[in-house]
Amino acid sequence: MDFSLSGEQQALIDTTQKFAHAELPELAKEIEKTNTPPPRSLLKRYAELGLMGVNLPAKYGGGEMSHLDAVLVLEELAKISCAVAFPVFESSFGPALAIAHFAPEEMRARILPQVCSGDMIVAVSMSEPQAGTALTDLKTNGVIKGDKVIINGTKRWCSGAGHAAPSNLPSSPSFDGVSQTSAFATPAKPNDATAAAAAAPRIFLPKIICSSKKHMCSETR
Repeated sequence: MDFSLSGEQQALIDTTQKFAHAELPELAKEIEKTNTPPPRSLLKRYAELGLMGVNLPAKYGGGEMSHLDAVLVLEELAKISCAVAFPVFESSFGPALAIAHFAPEEMRARILPQVCSGDMIVAVSMSEPQAGTALTDLKTNGVIKGDKVIINGTKRWCSGAGHAAPSNLPSSPSFDGVSQTSAFATPAKPNDATAAAAAAPRIFLPKIICSSKKHMCSETR
Protein backbone atom coordinates (compact mmCIF):
# COMPACT_ATOMS: atom_id res chain seq x y z
CA MET A 1 0.00 0.00 0.00
CA ASP A 2 1.37 3.39 -1.05
CA PHE A 3 1.04 6.08 1.62
CA SER A 4 2.96 8.75 -0.27
CA LEU A 5 1.20 12.01 -1.08
CA SER A 6 0.33 13.03 -4.62
CA GLY A 7 1.90 16.04 -6.28
CA GLU A 8 -1.34 17.96 -5.83
CA GLN A 9 -1.43 17.16 -2.12
CA GLN A 10 2.16 18.24 -1.62
CA ALA A 11 1.41 21.49 -3.45
CA LEU A 12 -1.59 22.01 -1.17
CA ILE A 13 0.65 21.55 1.88
CA ASP A 14 3.30 23.92 0.53
CA THR A 15 0.77 26.63 -0.33
CA THR A 16 -0.99 26.39 3.03
CA GLN A 17 2.30 26.35 4.91
CA LYS A 18 3.58 29.44 3.09
CA PHE A 19 0.37 31.33 3.82
CA ALA A 20 0.26 30.19 7.47
CA HIS A 21 3.82 31.28 8.25
CA ALA A 22 3.39 34.61 6.47
CA GLU A 23 0.02 35.73 7.86
CA LEU A 24 -0.98 33.82 10.98
CA PRO A 25 1.67 33.96 13.77
CA GLU A 26 0.91 37.46 15.09
CA LEU A 27 -2.84 36.95 14.82
CA ALA A 28 -2.56 33.61 16.63
CA LYS A 29 -0.65 35.28 19.48
CA GLU A 30 -3.32 37.95 19.81
CA ILE A 31 -6.19 35.42 19.82
CA GLU A 32 -4.45 33.29 22.45
CA LYS A 33 -3.59 36.33 24.57
CA THR A 34 -7.10 37.78 24.56
CA ASN A 35 -8.94 34.43 24.52
CA THR A 36 -11.25 35.66 21.77
CA PRO A 37 -12.66 33.88 18.70
CA PRO A 38 -10.85 34.31 15.37
CA PRO A 39 -12.04 37.49 13.64
CA ARG A 40 -14.47 37.24 10.77
CA SER A 41 -11.80 38.73 8.51
CA LEU A 42 -9.72 35.57 9.01
CA LEU A 43 -12.65 33.38 7.95
CA LYS A 44 -13.08 35.50 4.82
CA ARG A 45 -9.36 35.20 4.09
CA TYR A 46 -9.57 31.42 4.45
CA ALA A 47 -12.54 31.40 2.10
CA GLU A 48 -10.66 33.54 -0.41
CA LEU A 49 -7.88 30.91 -0.43
CA GLY A 50 -10.33 28.02 -0.71
CA LEU A 51 -9.54 26.66 2.77
CA MET A 52 -13.09 26.71 4.12
CA GLY A 53 -15.00 23.51 3.41
CA VAL A 54 -12.07 21.89 1.63
CA ASN A 55 -13.89 18.55 1.51
CA LEU A 56 -17.44 19.84 1.05
CA PRO A 57 -19.23 19.62 -2.33
CA ALA A 58 -18.35 22.26 -4.91
CA LYS A 59 -22.02 23.11 -5.50
CA TYR A 60 -22.10 24.60 -2.00
CA GLY A 61 -18.81 26.47 -2.48
CA GLY A 62 -16.55 23.76 -1.08
CA GLY A 63 -13.34 22.44 -2.55
CA GLU A 64 -14.76 18.93 -3.17
CA MET A 65 -11.43 17.42 -2.15
CA SER A 66 -10.87 14.42 0.11
CA HIS A 67 -11.01 14.27 3.89
CA LEU A 68 -7.25 13.66 3.82
CA ASP A 69 -6.75 16.88 1.87
CA ALA A 70 -8.74 18.74 4.53
CA VAL A 71 -6.60 17.20 7.27
CA LEU A 72 -3.40 18.21 5.45
CA VAL A 73 -4.61 21.83 5.36
CA LEU A 74 -5.70 21.68 8.98
CA GLU A 75 -2.35 20.27 10.09
CA GLU A 76 -0.38 23.15 8.57
CA LEU A 77 -2.62 25.76 10.19
CA ALA A 78 -2.51 23.99 13.56
CA LYS A 79 1.29 24.06 13.49
CA ILE A 80 0.91 27.81 14.01
CA SER A 81 -1.89 27.49 16.57
CA CYS A 82 -5.09 25.55 17.13
CA ALA A 83 -6.71 28.94 17.70
CA VAL A 84 -6.38 29.87 14.03
CA ALA A 85 -6.97 26.33 12.75
CA PHE A 86 -10.32 25.82 14.44
CA PRO A 87 -12.46 27.70 11.86
CA VAL A 88 -11.16 25.41 9.11
CA PHE A 89 -11.86 22.38 11.29
CA GLU A 90 -15.40 23.63 11.91
CA SER A 91 -15.98 24.13 8.18
CA SER A 92 -14.65 20.73 7.10
CA PHE A 93 -15.61 18.31 9.86
CA GLY A 94 -18.00 18.07 12.79
CA PRO A 95 -21.41 19.71 12.31
CA ALA A 96 -20.70 21.03 8.80
CA LEU A 97 -19.84 17.56 7.55
CA ALA A 98 -22.87 16.09 9.31
CA ILE A 99 -25.08 18.60 7.52
CA ALA A 100 -23.40 17.79 4.19
CA HIS A 101 -24.02 14.07 4.64
CA PHE A 102 -27.35 13.84 6.41
CA ALA A 103 -29.35 17.07 6.15
CA PRO A 104 -32.19 17.63 3.70
CA GLU A 105 -31.20 19.55 0.59
CA GLU A 106 -32.94 22.72 1.74
CA MET A 107 -30.78 22.86 4.87
CA ARG A 108 -27.58 22.06 3.01
CA ALA A 109 -28.27 24.78 0.45
CA ARG A 110 -29.13 27.26 3.21
CA ILE A 111 -26.15 26.66 5.52
CA LEU A 112 -23.16 25.18 3.66
CA PRO A 113 -22.57 28.04 1.17
CA GLN A 114 -22.36 30.45 4.10
CA VAL A 115 -19.91 28.14 5.87
CA CYS A 116 -17.69 27.91 2.77
CA SER A 117 -17.79 31.68 2.22
CA GLY A 118 -16.70 32.38 5.79
CA ASP A 119 -20.01 34.02 6.68
CA MET A 120 -21.21 31.36 9.12
CA ILE A 121 -19.79 29.09 11.81
CA VAL A 122 -21.80 26.11 13.03
CA ALA A 123 -21.45 25.19 16.70
CA VAL A 124 -22.00 21.66 18.00
CA SER A 125 -23.33 20.38 21.31
CA MET A 126 -22.83 16.63 21.73
CA SER A 127 -21.42 15.84 25.18
CA GLU A 128 -23.88 15.14 27.97
CA PRO A 129 -23.38 14.38 31.69
CA GLN A 130 -23.35 10.64 31.00
CA ALA A 131 -22.11 10.64 27.38
CA GLY A 132 -19.15 12.14 25.56
CA THR A 133 -18.83 11.71 21.82
CA ALA A 134 -20.56 8.31 21.91
CA LEU A 135 -23.73 9.47 20.20
CA THR A 136 -25.46 6.16 20.86
CA ASP A 137 -25.44 7.02 24.58
CA LEU A 138 -27.21 10.37 24.27
CA LYS A 139 -30.24 10.98 26.46
CA THR A 140 -31.43 14.27 24.96
CA ASN A 141 -34.75 13.44 23.41
CA GLY A 142 -36.72 14.93 20.56
CA VAL A 143 -40.38 14.06 20.08
CA ILE A 144 -42.07 14.85 16.79
CA LYS A 145 -45.44 16.56 17.22
CA GLY A 146 -46.93 17.23 13.82
CA ASP A 147 -44.44 19.41 11.95
CA LYS A 148 -42.60 20.39 15.16
CA VAL A 149 -39.96 18.69 17.30
CA ILE A 150 -39.88 19.22 21.07
CA ILE A 151 -36.34 18.76 22.43
CA ASN A 152 -35.61 18.03 26.10
CA GLY A 153 -32.24 17.21 27.66
CA THR A 154 -28.96 18.41 29.13
CA LYS A 155 -25.65 19.16 27.38
CA ARG A 156 -22.26 19.69 29.01
CA TRP A 157 -21.16 22.45 26.63
CA CYS A 158 -21.53 23.79 23.11
CA SER A 159 -18.30 24.09 21.11
CA GLY A 160 -18.24 27.37 19.20
CA ALA A 161 -21.40 28.69 20.88
CA GLY A 162 -20.02 32.15 21.47
CA HIS A 163 -19.43 32.96 17.82
CA ALA A 164 -21.61 30.60 15.77
CA ALA A 165 -24.84 31.19 13.87
CA PRO A 166 -26.72 27.86 14.12
CA SER A 167 -26.01 25.15 16.69
CA ASN A 168 -26.08 21.44 15.86
CA LEU A 169 -27.80 19.43 18.60
CA PRO A 170 -27.45 15.64 18.24
CA SER A 171 -30.29 13.88 20.05
CA SER A 172 -32.49 10.81 19.93
CA PRO A 173 -35.90 11.66 18.47
CA SER A 174 -38.72 9.16 18.26
CA PHE A 175 -40.52 8.44 15.01
CA ASP A 176 -43.75 6.57 15.72
CA GLY A 177 -42.04 4.82 18.60
CA VAL A 178 -38.78 4.08 16.73
CA SER A 179 -35.69 5.84 18.07
CA GLN A 180 -32.66 6.88 16.06
CA THR A 181 -29.82 9.37 16.37
CA SER A 182 -30.48 12.68 14.64
CA ALA A 183 -29.34 16.27 14.88
CA PHE A 184 -31.11 19.60 14.83
CA ALA A 185 -29.69 22.83 13.44
CA THR A 186 -31.12 25.52 15.70
CA PRO A 187 -30.48 29.23 15.02
CA ALA A 188 -28.47 31.12 17.61
CA LYS A 189 -29.78 34.31 19.12
CA PRO A 190 -27.18 37.09 19.58
CA ASN A 191 -26.46 38.14 23.15
CA ASP A 192 -28.42 35.29 24.71
CA ALA A 193 -27.25 32.32 26.77
CA THR A 194 -25.41 30.75 23.82
CA ALA A 195 -22.63 33.30 24.26
CA ALA A 196 -21.66 31.65 27.56
CA ALA A 197 -22.49 28.09 26.56
CA ALA A 198 -18.97 27.17 25.50
CA ALA A 199 -17.81 27.21 29.12
CA ALA A 200 -21.06 26.23 30.81
CA PRO A 201 -20.91 23.12 33.04
CA ARG A 202 -24.49 22.23 32.07
CA ILE A 203 -26.80 23.45 29.30
CA PHE A 204 -30.43 22.64 29.94
CA LEU A 205 -32.70 22.28 26.92
CA PRO A 206 -36.25 22.38 28.30
CA LYS A 207 -38.80 22.05 25.54
CA ILE A 208 -36.91 23.65 22.66
CA ILE A 209 -39.41 23.63 19.81
CA CYS A 210 -38.27 23.73 16.19
CA SER A 211 -39.63 22.81 12.78
CA SER A 212 -38.94 19.18 11.90
CA LYS A 213 -38.70 20.01 8.20
CA LYS A 214 -36.49 23.09 8.51
CA HIS A 215 -34.14 22.14 11.36
CA MET A 216 -33.79 18.36 11.35
CA CYS A 217 -31.03 16.31 9.75
CA SER A 218 -31.43 12.57 10.27
CA GLU A 219 -28.83 9.84 10.47
CA THR A 220 -30.81 7.80 7.96
CA ARG A 221 -31.77 9.11 4.54
